[in-house]
Amino acid sequence: MFDSDGGRAGALFVSWTPSYALTSGLELKAYLGGILTNIFAGKSFGIGDLALTLKTPLSSSMWAEAGGGLQYWTGTRLRNTYPQIKAAIGYECFQVTYSSVFDSLLTTHQVMGSILIRL
Repeated sequence: MFDSDGGRAGALFVSWTPSYALTSGLELKAYLGGILTNIFAGKSFGIGDLALTLKTPLSSSMWAEAGGGLQYWTGTRLRNTYPQIKAAIGYECFQVTYSSVFDSLLTTHQVMGSILIRL
């Protein structure tokens, strides 16, 4: 992750993502997690992440999902709850997620790579 000044900011995202099969090819998936940002810059703050997506298979080992939710930012300047859209594509145990927070106070674009651990 890079900040607007071009420096390394770093982020750590941890979430629990339970899913429920609606049909044989469609799942409802929840994201309940948090993001710790600016871990290299020494001025980190947290972001709470809550979203629901619909997940569908593209092949036997690949899938896509899309949905929306809320993010709660804990930074002093931007402390607030913001709406977000979320989309992801996955292959076996890897997933790339795009999330965009949109509000008159804040617009962000977040791309996160994930390794999925199934318990």
